[in-house]
Amino acid sequence: MIGIAFVLFVQCINALRQAAIVWRENPRWQLLSYTCLMFSLGTGYITTNTSYKILAFTTHRNFPGGPVTWVNVNYSSPTTLASNTCAVVSSWTADALLLYRCFIIYRSSYKFVRLILAFPVILFIGEVASGILLLIQVSHSPSTIWNSVDLGLPYFALAAACNVTITLTIATPLLLHRRRLLKTFGRGNSYSEPYTSAAAILVESSAVYDIVAVVFIGTYAAKSDVSHLFLSTLSQVQVIAPFLVILRVARKQAWTSTTREDIASATMNRFDHTGQSSVNREVIRLHSQRARSTSKLGSDFVPLDLSIAQLHSNRLGGPSSPISPISKAGSDSIPYDP
Repeated sequence: MIGIAFVLFVQCINALRQAAIVWRENPRWQLLSYTCLMFSLGTGYITTNTSYKILAFTTHRNFPGGPVTWVNVNYSSPTTLASNTCAVVSSWTADALLLYRCFIIYRSSYKFVRLILAFPVILFIGEVASGILLLIQVSHSPSTIWNSVDLGLPYFALAAACNVTITLTIATPLLLHRRRLLKTFGRGNSYSEPYTSAAAILVESSAVYDIVAVVFIGTYAAKSDVSHLFLSTLSQVQVIAPFLVILRVARKQAWTSTTREDIASATMNRFDHTGQSSVNREVIRLHSQRARSTSKLGSDFVPLDLSIAQLHSNRLGGPSSPISPISKAGSDSIPYDP
């Protein structure tokens, strides 16, 4: 897994270096710093955890009770504490990126819709608090994450719940938008495919991260030895998942607050070459510009809250068709004078 993380890390750095210097929603230096931080945490966990296990099974292999007993007795050592800290902090930073992506996707939605984000925020705060308490507890021997179930289980449960909630929060609007696009334009839309494909939705929502986290929490709650294997896997998956998102952001394939109107504008431009009314095309352009300006001010305007089917109907009607308002805000603020 560390090899996959390293390859993705190199790809992210190269993609970010070749990208534009500054983006409105994702400044390059912030993404570069975040990528380096995540790789450092993932590498730090593997390095410290491996070195500690090497000491247990080589230098202290004859310890009374065996290497496992030596690990438990010395679990509060600086090496183990550093390993646990890297794992917990990398979980926080991975969830923080996904939470930030939620705010990006929901930025242009109505205020009452954005209230949905309060739930994952509360879970994230609980995850951070329980993680701090867990690190404090395991720093005092003979407590370990395997016998401190009173704090270990709540932390991992909150982390898994936070991951699943954020995944559903991200995937739901993407799936709804994909359904509307397929219903309106059918399959094979080259403009929307990078954003609405099944692979794109899985990457954007970090579904793989959730699957591993749920499997681990099940084995951990059952006190199975298999949980040791899944914990090491989870520590790398929670680094790989953000790298996949950052790679899409660097290649400008990730969902932003203006993706909906950008897809519709590009699609309508294509339709213009096949007979769409230039009047409708102009309304799309003006509406898209207003959507961008109002989203910066944090208004209640929903850019293109998918009246794409309505626009598609106008296209079929030709130049003589009446221009239906794209939204209430759009019809009030974009007068058309023939």
